[in-house]
Formats: sequence, structure tokens, C-alpha cells
Amino acid sequence: MPRYAEIRETIRSGDLLAWRGRSLGGWIVRHFTGARISHVGLALWVGPRLFAIEARPGIGVTMRLLSTALPCEWSPLKIDAAHWAPAEDFALKTLGRGYSWLDAILAGLGLPPRQWDRYQCAEFVAECYRRAGLPPFRRRAGSLRLIPDEIQRRAMTLGAPVQLLT
Repeated sequence: MPRYAEIRETIRSGDLLAWRGRSLGGWIVRHFTGARISHVGLALWVGPRLFAIEARPGIGVTMRLLSTALPCEWSPLKIDAAHWAPAEDFALKTLGRGYSWLDAILAGLGLPPRQWDRYQCAEFVAECYRRAGLPPFRRRAGSLRLIPDEIQRRAMTLGAPVQLLT
């Protein structure tokens, strides 16, 4: 289990971050989706500081120092800077947008999002990855739901291992 301080410099903007929330909301997400994790976000370097950028319930799209958001799971996707630039531009322009409870509920039911000016966490991450040129998250035979666990599974299929950061 890597310690954050030891591997911080190897984390890149665009890498996937995932949490198993301990709140009532986290429990509800895990319970109704059958998932192990309840929240996802992205790593984002701003100068010498490393942040998690994410759509958080009750807060919206925001950034927090990754060091204050541990423990979390890290999946290095190794997105090159040229491909990451449009995703980062979108992510930063989205700061301050509200959280979509409606889209979170719809995602749990396997339905597409309805609020285009607000995001739930998995929807936000999927849109950033789409803008970075990663293969789109598509629904196949009703199997894919835009939930945190599915985002992490997709990252794993793209060769990103899951490592717990403490």
C-alpha cells in the first residue's frame, strides 16, 4: 500500500481517484448500486500543488488538496498533457457548478443524465475523460451505469491498476 508522500510526484493530472465514503450518502450509493466505492474524482496539478477535482454532493464541482482527501484509491491513467488539456480546461470552467442529485439517482437506475448544468461525480469524470479522448463510456445491453464503480472498472480495462493511497 503506497504512502502518499512517497508517490505524490508520480501522480499525474487526469489520474482517477476513488473513495469509499463513510457518510450516509456514501453508504446509500454503495447499498443501491452494489458497489465497493461511492465517489470518484480526478487528480489535478496546479503549479506545485496536487488537488482532487470532483463533483461533491451538497457542494458541486470543487477542488481540495489531495493530501486532505486521504485515504483514497488511485488509478494512474497516464494521459499525455496534449490530450489532457481540453479536459482540464473543461474541469476548471466547471468549478462552482452545482451537484446533480437527479443525475445521481438516474445513474443508479441506469438512466442517462438530465441536468446539463450540474454534475454527479461519475458523470463529471466521464465527461473529462471524453474530452481527453479516452474511449467513451457507453451503455451496452443495459450493463453500464454512470456510477463510480463503473468508472473505476473502465480505468482498469484501460490498464490502470487500483492502488490504495494513505
